[in-house]
Amino acid sequence: PLQHLIRTADLRPEGVRHVLGLAADLRRDPRLGAGDLAGRKVVFHQSRPATRVRRTFSAAAERLGAELLAAAAGDGQHGRHGDDRGGRADRMSAGDDVAAVVVAHGDHDGIRRLADGAVHPVVNARSDRHHPCQGLADLLTLHDAFGCRGTWRVAHVGEADATATSLLEAGALAGLDLVVATPEGCGPPPETIEAVRRIGRRTGARLRLTHDPVAAVVGADAVHAGPWFRLGLDDEARAQRRSALRPCGAVADLVELAAPHAVLLQAAPVHPDDELPPGRARRVRSLAREQAVNLTAVAAAVLLALHRGDLPTDVPIAPEVAHRDLVTARVALP
Repeated sequence: PLQHLIRTADLRPEGVRHVLGLAADLRRDPRLGAGDLAGRKVVFHQSRPATRVRRTFSAAAERLGAELLAAAAGDGQHGRHGDDRGGRADRMSAGDDVAAVVVAHGDHDGIRRLADGAVHPVVNARSDRHHPCQGLADLLTLHDAFGCRGTWRVAHVGEADATATSLLEAGALAGLDLVVATPEGCGPPPETIEAVRRIGRRTGARLRLTHDPVAAVVGADAVHAGPWFRLGLDDEARAQRRSALRPCGAVADLVELAAPHAVLLQAAPVHPDDELPPGRARRVRSLAREQAVNLTAVAAAVLLALHRGDLPTDVPIAPEVAHRDLVTARVALP
């Protein structure tokens, strides 16, 4: 059957292991997968400018020998505007030489509907609710940092945006200890909370939700810094959010309260108030560069796995899948 990747929770735990292992192999061996998609096209739809993800998937497609064919912003609207833009998008996506359709769209449900009627694999490059490849890339970044060192505690601080929800779902599939600290009214959507807790019953993952960012990061192995402040907040809301960070002045400063070996993962873009000021890195190891490198590797791994038809998705998690299996799998990763 045709396979897609629309959200991270679509994967089974073995699907996560497969993608991470394949991404690590692609990163290590430039000959692996080279030419596997030669002569094929990866069609990229976007409903608004998405330069970063387009460049990522362009590099991933090129890594496998394919060409990225980018539709203009709005071409993925499928006729909503009464013109032929949707028709052009459909024709671009239906060719026999198409290996996959990659979509960056504000409407997550729209991407799901597109996949339901697709004739080629569909990958969600980023929607308003999910960013599955980034979540998997962040998990690979943690694998690289910690190897098989027990169960990692990951604290997300900031609004629960698409990047955060996908990291939570990836972390649940890997059996991690997850803590989420968000401003009032900015927590993960109910569907993500339900999915993480359902997966956690099989993998041993734990999820705690709080509005106290300081308590969330104490003792954490990794801090995922999302937007705590954002453009458009009024002065009162900004003051309330700043008071919650005390004694720290910015989200990235909170990593000083984490474990001595803690690393910083940073969602991009964030508000300047969230960023680590110049010269303040101290003992904190930022893995922003590794996140970017791993995003391209994961994108290539997803495209290759979908092309081969060996990405375990959309199958209920078997009760026998245990946390110890995922810990053992970490040893095989570089």
